Amino acid sequence: MNLRARLSERVHIEDIREVLHFIQDDKRLREEIYQLIFDEDHIVSYQALWVCTHFSKADVECLSRKQQELRTMLEIMEPDLLVPAIRSVRKNILKAMKAKKN
Repeated sequence: MNLRARLSERVHIEDIREVLHFIQDDKRLREEIYQLIFDEDHIVSYQALWVCTHFSKADVECLSRKQQELRTMLEIMEPDLLVPAIRSVRKNILKAMKAKKN
């Protein structure tokens, strides 16, 4: 499955479930989803983040090992330079990370 191509198009919840089905047993594809969070195409990065919000508990634990890297990347982003959708996702992720930490 070409995840980047898939996420560059309009994605619905059914598409998210299909992507999750393909990546559930494939560590390489889970890593690819994570890398797509940082894609230069804001549509791809937004939709990769959307996929991650639907990860299973096991997949979330896998991502949590990368949480500090993700937090650093999100904190150095200049919110005013981001499109509104990415700005919102950034804010919500940082808020969730802060809540989890407390």
